[in-house]
Amino acid sequence: TLTNNFQKMLAQATQEIKKLNIQKTNLEKEQEKLLTVNIELAMEAKKLVTDVKEGKEEKKGLLAANEEFAEEVKRLYREEEMWEEETFKLQTATADISERLGRELKGVQEDWEEEKIKHKIQEEKLVESVRVLT
Repeated sequence: TLTNNFQKMLAQATQEIKKLNIQKTNLEKEQEKLLTVNIELAMEAKKLVTDVKEGKEEKKGLLAANEEFAEEVKRLYREEEMWEEETFKLQTATADISERLGRELKGVQEDWEEEKIKHKIQEEKLVESVRVLT
């Protein structure tokens, strides 16, 4: 029925939003870990700069790793933004579907009430016709 379809679509949309929120939370946790590692690498890089005994190759390697982590953090920010946009789109679509199905349901209920009244009037006429005939 229309109501069941509406409930099913609403449940699917809700489930999708929950999944997206879980994915977002996981991305945020991963982002926090990467930020912590990035900070640690930055501190280590500073120490290496002051420590003349360390070789330039090691410094270059750590700076390159730091850059990779920074790029990964940027990527995660972009991905998080994309998930937020997708979540917003899904929420908007859910609201639109809910509103549309609500209107359709109201229309069907109104039509049903009209039919019910017509049948009641027809039944009363038939009862009156039977009464006149007997």
